[in-house]
Amino acid sequence: MPPLASHSSNESPAVDPNGTQPFLLSGGTAGCLLLHGFTATPQEVSFLGHELNLRGYTVSGARLAGHGTSLKEFAEATRRDWYASARDALLDLRARTSSTAVVGQSMGALLALQLAAERPDDVAAVGLLAPALQLRARWMHWLRPLLPIIGGPRRFVTKRKSDIADAQARDERRCHSKIPLSAFHELLQLQREARRLLSRVKQPVMIIHSRQDHTCSMTGVELLKRALPKLPQILLVEESYHVLSVDRERERVAATIAAFLGAAIPRR
Repeated sequence: MPPLASHSSNESPAVDPNGTQPFLLSGGTAGCLLLHGFTATPQEVSFLGHELNLRGYTVSGARLAGHGTSLKEFAEATRRDWYASARDALLDLRARTSSTAVVGQSMGALLALQLAAERPDDVAAVGLLAPALQLRARWMHWLRPLLPIIGGPRRFVTKRKSDIADAQARDERRCHSKIPLSAFHELLQLQREARRLLSRVKQPVMIIHSRQDHTCSMTGVELLKRALPKLPQILLVEESYHVLSVDRERERVAATIAAFLGAAIPRR
């Protein structure tokens, strides 16, 4: 796998055709950081990134630690490494823009919430696409205490097909084919930490979730409505599954996020 592309270049690198590299699309003074989901790559948010860039935003698509690399690196990365990747990309984007929003898909939404809570001066608004606050498979949470123990001899499990309704988008999605149990353990820990931070997220929040999401439950949306200090804006879609940024309603998702950002961090 090629090395992680730098976000410090003065030129915007072309989006990697394999989707494994971070990207930076230069635009106006308002910026948006995009964070992909668990096992995925920046390819997952590249369509959204281009749509926002066409509307004048400077857009950064981060690559989270261990993603788009080897399974060994994925297994060795922790939630703190994922957060560090997101934070570093945010700080780089802040140096280029006057105001910045963070939009995350699934696990990326958890990191977006964490950034908003811990770096309020750097995050002006938050977009959450299918936030992974509550998985539909509730038994997985009961498994959490055992993961550090059973993660040795059965370190990897085969990943099922991506939860995407659009067949072409499902085939084109770039992600790890297996999941290290250690990484899954880190995801569940990240969920718990994100929930504890919700009362500190005081920025405007936009939530988009599908009624047909087979990965994350609508319970997470209800939790956000109760716990966030400000009532979030919510859009529930009908035709997509979990990976909203690439699925059947991706154009509507992009337009909704753009309208939200236009009100929260107007372009200058």
